[in-house]
Amino acid sequence: MVGISYFAFCILEVPRVRYLTELGATAFDFGVIASLASLVIVFQIASGMLTARLPRRKPVWMTVCIVHRMLFALVLAAPVLFEDTRWRIWWIIGVLFIHDALAQLSAPMWLSWMADLLPPDSLNRMWGVRLRAVTAAQVAASVVAAFVIGHFEKSDQIILGFTLLASVGIVAGVADILLFIPVPEPPHERPAEQRFWKVVAEPLRDRTYRPFFVFMLYWHFAMMLAAPFFTVYMISSMKMPVLQAQLINTGVLIGQMLASPFWGHVCDVYGVRPAIQLSLIVKIFTILGFVLIPPVPQIYLPAFTVILIIDGMMNAGLALGMQGAMLQASPRQNRAMYIATVNFLAVGLAGFISPLLGGKLIDMAPAAVWQVGVWHLNLYHAVFLLSIVLRLGAIPLAGRIPSHRQISSRDTLRDLLRVNLVEVLWLMRRLRTSRNEAVRARAARRLGELRPVLAVSTLIGALRDPSRPVRHAAASALGRIGTAEATASLAGALVDPRSGVHTPAALALGRIGSFEALRALLSNLTRPDAAALKGTIDALARTGDTSAILPLICMMNDVTDLDLRQRIAAALSRLCEAGPPHAILAMFEADGRTAPARDFT
Repeated sequence: MVGISYFAFCILEVPRVRYLTELGATAFDFGVIASLASLVIVFQIASGMLTARLPRRKPVWMTVCIVHRMLFALVLAAPVLFEDTRWRIWWIIGVLFIHDALAQLSAPMWLSWMADLLPPDSLNRMWGVRLRAVTAAQVAASVVAAFVIGHFEKSDQIILGFTLLASVGIVAGVADILLFIPVPEPPHERPAEQRFWKVVAEPLRDRTYRPFFVFMLYWHFAMMLAAPFFTVYMISSMKMPVLQAQLINTGVLIGQMLASPFWGHVCDVYGVRPAIQLSLIVKIFTILGFVLIPPVPQIYLPAFTVILIIDGMMNAGLALGMQGAMLQASPRQNRAMYIATVNFLAVGLAGFISPLLGGKLIDMAPAAVWQVGVWHLNLYHAVFLLSIVLRLGAIPLAGRIPSHRQISSRDTLRDLLRVNLVEVLWLMRRLRTSRNEAVRARAARRLGELRPVLAVSTLIGALRDPSRPVRHAAASALGRIGTAEATASLAGALVDPRSGVHTPAALALGRIGSFEALRALLSNLTRPDAAALKGTIDALARTGDTSAILPLICMMNDVTDLDLRQRIAAALSRLCEAGPPHAILAMFEADGRTAPARDFT
């Protein structure tokens, strides 16, 4: 949250674009900067090899990052060092190349370190929480940057304004790295020594990982054809004031902040594949807005604000989905090299070529305009339309991405549209964050009434709530939702003597009725807790699975408690055609021996 000020003040969008245009940068220059920023991902390969040999990643990562952020001071020195416009721009391009190379050198180290820290079953959800917090800080930093640059633009002092703003960003960026000193680093599992090309080729030979690589390669080519030019289009083509452009672009961050927790839950519950595909579909329409929205302030201000907020929401889904696929599909021992290889070949090479093509196409006739009503069409629009057409091809490719959940995008969308998402997300938040026990219990009960699969992970977490009524409500809600994903957690609550929710957990497992749920219930028949046994017997009856008949018959021989015997008889009555409960009781002799087994088949 501290370090995001560095990116907001120095790297991202409007401030740097405005600074470079003031120094004389063209659309092709921006294409070169974007292309080189993609090409330097080759340094992730070097990082992967280096990380494989490091006993500790943290000290090396911190050193590289501090040098990387301090290097940006040379960009600010360009107006002082050079008078010629082209020399200034090429100096900046060269410095940014080294700057970005160091950033890529650090990326696999950090990602492999963070992946070792996060629990696999909630990785996406926790990453979503982090993304929301960081994006909230980025929104604040972007607003500050907008007003600072806007103030200096009015006095025609863009270079001075950006120099001051970026200097503060550099200080914040270095402070961010120092804050990682107390963050622990788990033991690093290093792979066995291998030849360079064999290590690089390993992710490409991995049949499970290969579809993800193909998708990344195609998507980054299609996306980067237009992505570097959206802000340039606003400032250079639409002549949008820098304050307006920066505030409008903040909409992307707001959307990302709002949607990050939602997409984190989607990735954990439904898998990364639906999150990526659904985000891609919606992003087609948001990018189309850059073509259809006319350069009329009364129209483009509200329109761009809305579509960029929506685009930010979809960016969150893409970011969490792709990151989740990358981390979950790669083996722990060689994760850094997997990350580095796919990023270099997909993000690096594909992202290097397409911005050059887009920038060259725009620079072929930068002043050409075709008037169509209120629209002023130019080559920016041609590049955007070409990118949209190419992006459509990424949707079917995303359907082959490996995912830890095998749920289709259609089923996911149907399930999400079945409930009031706003209410569900609000209830999930209340269940997680409210300090009032009654409020949390009501939220869990209401989620049980709505039965949203999206809430399963939150309700599973509520099984560990300090309040017994909340745990009780959560167990009952999981049973009403009836998803097998809750089986292991409910089984754990069933055998935990401290949970206090044995009966609702047993009934919930009975509602789920899966093989694992049945096995957990049958295992619980040996427990001495009478309340837990009663709930388990009732739950077994609810499953309707005849596999429970023999264990219940055996149990009848072992118990003398009349209430338990009546419950067993009622359960057997539901599971077989041996007659009503009282008739089944009569079939058992007073000494506990059973009637012939054929009577229960």
